Amino acid sequence: MVRVGGTWILRVVVGLVVAVAAVALPSPAGAGHAWGSYHWGRTANPFTVQLGDNVSSTWDSYLGTASYDWSRSTVLDAPVGAGRTSSLSTCAPTSGRIEVCSAAYGRTGWLGVANVWTWNGHVVQGAVKLNDTYFNTSTYNTPAWRRLVMCQEVGHTVGLDHTDVTSNNANQGTCMDYTNDPNGGAGGASSTDPSNEHPNLHDYEQLASIYRQHADTTTTAGSTSAAQTAGQSGQAIHDPAGPERGGVSAFVTELGRGNRVITFVIWADANLMAATHANPNAPVANTTTDEESFPVDGGTHDHEGEAALDSDADNLDDAAEATHGTDSANPDTDADGLADGDEVHTYGTTPLVWDTDGDGVSDGNEIFGVGTNPLVADGATLNGGTSGAVAAPEAGAGFAVGATVVTTDAVNLRATASRQGEIVTELAAGTVLTVTGAAVQAQGLTWYPVVVVDPATGQSLAGYVTADFLDVA
Repeated sequence: MVRVGGTWILRVVVGLVVAVAAVALPSPAGAGHAWGSYHWGRTANPFTVQLGDNVSSTWDSYLGTASYDWSRSTVLDAPVGAGRTSSLSTCAPTSGRIEVCSAAYGRTGWLGVANVWTWNGHVVQGAVKLNDTYFNTSTYNTPAWRRLVMCQEVGHTVGLDHTDVTSNNANQGTCMDYTNDPNGGAGGASSTDPSNEHPNLHDYEQLASIYRQHADTTTTAGSTSAAQTAGQSGQAIHDPAGPERGGVSAFVTELGRGNRVITFVIWADANLMAATHANPNAPVANTTTDEESFPVDGGTHDHEGEAALDSDADNLDDAAEATHGTDSANPDTDADGLADGDEVHTYGTTPLVWDTDGDGVSDGNEIFGVGTNPLVADGATLNGGTSGAVAAPEAGAGFAVGATVVTTDAVNLRATASRQGEIVTELAAGTVLTVTGAAVQAQGLTWYPVVVVDPATGQSLAGYVTADFLDVA
């Protein structure tokens, strides 16, 4: 047994026959279902990837179940932690972890989306979006559907593909098998098939195969500086299933320089909704966790009215894509590392131009990499300052010089105030530090110079840590 997030769980040991309360595990689901060779970088197993909780209270128990289920693997721990997304409407990712978000994203056609960012074969961050616009209908507002979609989308972010994409055949007993009958049994393709609400033994075997092939020298799981940014060139590859006709799709957007974004989509099924008398165009309750009205159709949307089809799940519906001249089968038409909808609704950049301000740096790189303004060619930062490390305007208003602070999570101590700075050492959560100077701004982050005593040698180690991982001791 192992403790994950305060809960003791029994790991599924592959390669051994284990009897657990006389419950028979479903039989393995056919051939291997790793997605390519991508995986989280880690130097030992089991490794930990935190699931950021940005979901409503309705979803909390399902996120907890997914955490429990995937942590039963011998190679993975997936505890739930506080959500850190900077934008619920886009479920903006956080380096080194998986952000999970729920909101009424509108009638985009999709139930759930998993985005996986990779760099040179290593996963660096992931994001899962759950669309309450559909989960509030009688068709999908069931525990079985919620467990299936949550489990499957999280499974994608740790390296798994679908085991089967045919919806009307007998269930394989794994959430990685797409189905129109997630709880199995009577009413589906077979009256005796199993539930598809949880992983099965074959999923755990596949994870073990992925993460036992070799040991990495790079750790991206839990790393606050692992995420890389997009380079120029690249082409989206679309595996269509059919929006509003149910099914699943996968998109791979090549961003160049070893970067790619993989997007998995589970589509709502209009026929299934009609069979259960759920009107996909009926008004639904707005279950967003704040007062934001999410843009889904080229402007703001009140979550009521006609359906807005979004074939590539990029937060820009097909009609708006035609208006803007973007590709409705490509979530990132200009391959700049930003989804088309995010460029239109969130950042104000041009979805047809890789470098909106013409300064030679892609829009995605400006926002997620160097922290500069993609609309200003003179290198201004997003908060109005200048690029590079400069004294923070509110220096001293955060942690005073000489203050004792503590790390809130595992984080790297870097030699300079930069995500590319040399790593001095890795600090465990709860490490006590002393602030030695005023805060500085770099790459859109606030950094504090700190010092810590190495317990092994008694020597003082100095460096920089971002304010996001510090709290008053």
